Amino acid sequence: MLRTVPSNYSVKRTAFRGRLLQALDLMNETRNIIERTFAGHLRPGKSYRVAKPFLDAAKSVHPVGEAWTYLGYSPNGFAEATYISVANQGQRHVGFAIPWDDSADSVVNNMRLYFCEASAQT
Repeated sequence: MLRTVPSNYSVKRTAFRGRLLQALDLMNETRNIIERTFAGHLRPGKSYRVAKPFLDAAKSVHPVGEAWTYLGYSPNGFAEATYISVANQGQRHVGFAIPWDDSADSVVNNMRLYFCEASAQT
């Protein structure tokens, strides 16, 4: 059986492709904003401490004074969080996820308030 293609097929396909590309652009724009936030404040190999307590994506509390060496990050668009890879004082590799939150006081929007270099004082 031979199927025929509707006359408006290419128009619908083009419209769908356009919406899909817009969605992908928005996702990439969001990811780029978040990546710039982490890359702009945390440097791999440097030691940091928590300056203001916060909850990670798993609802674990990170208290003031918690210290670790930052190793890197990995954005996770499906979980809407960024996984932070760190080594604790015993040099054991650990990590946690920071949720992407639009609120003004979120960790992502205020990295300098939540993390400072371990040698710096607040």
